[in-house]
Amino acid sequence: MHCIICVLCLLVWWPGSLFEVEGRLTTTQYVLPRLLEERSSEGRLTLVVRDDIVLDLEKTSAFADNFDFVQLGEHTNLFEEMSSSRFRGDVYKDDRFHAAVLVSQEDGLRIKGILGGSLRIQHLENAVPNQDGSVLHSLNEIEHNTFDGIESQLLDNNIVTNQQAERRSNEDAGNILSARAAGVSATVTVKKITVETRVVVSSRYAAAFKSSDYSHVNNLFDYLRVLFAFVNVVCAQFKKNVLDLQVKVVGVVLLQETTETFMHKFSSVDALYPDTLDRFNTFIKKKSSVFVKDDIVVYLTPYRIGRQQSDGTVDQAGAGLAGLGAACTDHRGSLVTDIPKEFTGIYNIVHEMLHLLGSAHDGEKAPYYLKNSPGGTTCAGQGDSVMSPVHTGNKKLTFSICTQRQVLAYLTNPRGHCLITQVTRYTQVVSMEKMFVNRQKYCQRMVKDIPDVKFHPYLDEKNDIKKCVLMCSWKRDYKLNVRLRSAPNYTPCLMKNHKVIKMCLWNNCTSVLKQLLSPVAAQQQKL
Repeated sequence: MHCIICVLCLLVWWPGSLFEVEGRLTTTQYVLPRLLEERSSEGRLTLVVRDDIVLDLEKTSAFADNFDFVQLGEHTNLFEEMSSSRFRGDVYKDDRFHAAVLVSQEDGLRIKGILGGSLRIQHLENAVPNQDGSVLHSLNEIEHNTFDGIESQLLDNNIVTNQQAERRSNEDAGNILSARAAGVSATVTVKKITVETRVVVSSRYAAAFKSSDYSHVNNLFDYLRVLFAFVNVVCAQFKKNVLDLQVKVVGVVLLQETTETFMHKFSSVDALYPDTLDRFNTFIKKKSSVFVKDDIVVYLTPYRIGRQQSDGTVDQAGAGLAGLGAACTDHRGSLVTDIPKEFTGIYNIVHEMLHLLGSAHDGEKAPYYLKNSPGGTTCAGQGDSVMSPVHTGNKKLTFSICTQRQVLAYLTNPRGHCLITQVTRYTQVVSMEKMFVNRQKYCQRMVKDIPDVKFHPYLDEKNDIKKCVLMCSWKRDYKLNVRLRSAPNYTPCLMKNHKVIKMCLWNNCTSVLKQLLSPVAAQQQKL
C-alpha cells in the first residue's frame, strides 16, 4: 500500500548558504517552509534545508501515552491524567542531523524546533498564511548554556548518609512484570533503559508561554515535546548495541509563586543558591502523592545557578546541578537552566541526567560510594562531549566512552536497578454494576493511596461532572487536592432522587433514555 510522504522545502530569502551543521548563523534569517506531496512508504517527512542538508524525519514522542499533569496552587492542587493524543501537531526527529521539530497545520504550515543542534526554527507569532498556506518562519542560532561548572560530587555526603535503599526494591514487589532488558547481574547484559522523567516547571518559566491566542498550557506542552524529543535525539548517539537510552516523560508539574517554596534566590542577581537542589529534593519527598514512580525529576528554571565569591560577588556560571548517582533515590531531583522558548538548555538536561545516572565529568574520578564505577579520568576534561565540564563551543556534542561505561556500571548498582525493571502502573478498571459507574468507588480506585478521597461533583465552570469531568478530592494541610480526568462512559452526570437521568458517553452528558433507545448506542455498548 502506498503512502503519501510530505516534503518540507525551506525557501530561503537571502543569498548564499543557509547554515553549516557545525557552523554559525549570526543574524536572524527568514524562511517559508513549504509542504510538498510525493509517494513513499511509512508517510515520513523530509525537511529540505538546502541541497546538501536534507532531514529525513520520523514521528516520535518523548511523552508517555498517558501522563500526569499536576498544577500546584495556593489553595487547590489539580491532578489530571492527560493523553498525548490530545496534543496538536506531531513531533518528528532526525537522529543523524540532530533535529527535532513540531509540525502543525492548524492555520497554515507551522514548524517549531531544533535543526542541527544549533538552529531554532519557529513560525512568527502573528504570521498570516499566504494563499498557498505557507507561513513565515525565523531561523536563529541557539545560544547554548555553558555546563554546570559546579563540582559534580557536591551532594556526595547527602546521598551516602541520607539515602534510602533502592527506592523501588521493596515497592510493589509482586507487580514487577519484567525487566526492560535482559536483567541485572555482575556482568552488564542490559542494553536498553528508559528513564521515567517528571518535569517541574517554575512559575517564571511557565509565564513566558502565556499568550492571547490560545492557552499557555498548550504552548508550554508544544515546547516541552520538542525539548525532550531532542534530549532523546542526543541520547541516540550512544552505541545502541551497547546502551540504548531514552527518556519518557511520565508527568509535568506546574508551580505557582506561592508553591515554589524550595527556590532560594540571590537578592542581588537572577541566580539560585546551590542549596536550592537540597530544598528541591526535600520538596519532592514531602509531595509524595505527586512524585511517584519516577526515576528522575527535572526542574526547569530561567535562573542560573550561582555561587557566592569571597569578594561578595556572585558567580553565575552554573547552568545545572544534580547529585552524582542519585537516580531512583530521594535525591533524584536536578536543576536545569533553560531560557523559555529558546532551547538553550537542551544539552544541560542530558548533562544533569547523566550525573544522576552515575556519570562524573570527563576527566574526573567517580565518587567513592559508586564502587564499581570506572569514573571519567581516562577521558579529556575539555572537548566536545556532553559530560565535559568545559566544552569548546561545538554545537553537536557527543558522548565519551567514559560516560557510556559509567552509566552501564550504574545499572549494576542496587540504586540503579529501577532503570531496568518495570513496575506495574495501576490500571483503572471501571465498575459496571448495573451499567453505571459508581463514582465514589471509581475515585477510590483512581486515587487508591488516599483513604479519605471523595467524589467531587463541581469545582468551577470548566470542571463539572455535568461537563463529564470526573473529579476526586481530598484535603491535606488545609489545602484541597483534586485529581480530574474525562469521565468514563456510563458515568452519571445528572441525577434526580437517586436516579440517573443523564450519563457521560464519549465526553457528552447525554439522556440515559435516549441512549438506551438508540440502536447506535446499543451497538457501541456491545463494543
